[in-house]
Amino acid sequence: MKVLTANRLSDGIAVWYADGGWAETVTRADIAHDKAAEDRLEAIGAAAAANNEVVDVN
Repeated sequence: MKVLTANRLSDGIAVWYADGGWAETVTRADIAHDKAAEDRLEAIGAAAAANNEVVDVN
């Protein structure tokens, strides 16, 4: 299982991808249970980084 985490560019706060946006608590994070879901989260993270929403996407 994996989740998508990053730091919000506006203030550096750690955030997790959840329900179509970024949450400040890991308990709300979307969980990838398989490779397809991991790939989806990675693509979301890459797009968010490219749009200068977040940095340090993992």
